[in-house]
Amino acid sequence: YNFNVSSPDVYATALEALSIQPGESVLDIGCGCGMLTAMAAVLTGKTGRVVGIDLNKETINLARVNVARLRDVQKEFAECTLEPEFVEKNAFNLDRLDLPAKMLHAANGNNETSANGGRTALFDKIHSGASCASEHLISLVRLLRPGGVLVTPSGERMLKLTLNKDGSGRVKREAFGYVRYGDLIVPPAHE
Repeated sequence: YNFNVSSPDVYATALEALSIQPGESVLDIGCGCGMLTAMAAVLTGKTGRVVGIDLNKETINLARVNVARLRDVQKEFAECTLEPEFVEKNAFNLDRLDLPAKMLHAANGNNETSANGGRTALFDKIHSGASCASEHLISLVRLLRPGGVLVTPSGERMLKLTLNKDGSGRVKREAFGYVRYGDLIVPPAHE
């Protein structure tokens, strides 16, 4: 499958930094085997929405199979979560027009428009399982609602970026932990 599964403490640190709440919408970029996506689904509960994206169709299929197995084996998981969505997609090509209608409704039910670049905000929380170069971070921040949080490796640091709630587009940047991840793949149009 050509990806690594992070150690549990890395997932725990990312989830703690995201502080996912019930009812929130979450995007897991580079969802891999679906482990963090499933954890996010537990935290958002029945009223939230979780979307895992990955470039590789086989990886998306693996994530779907893993979550289906989890639902079969752990009845509590099935009872307390909505089924996460898995989409084969590059995060840099993701916008409102690319998402199925049912995901748009749950991820952006009130059709908010952000002040950060004119793109429509979609998610309360975003996790990236691959390193994002600093010059491309704004492309991921634009997928956040005001007050939303992005946690991503960038270079050798884990970053927490919080979009200001006032709609100004200002971003608070916090670095924590030293990590080593593979890079997000940036399509030529975004380079």
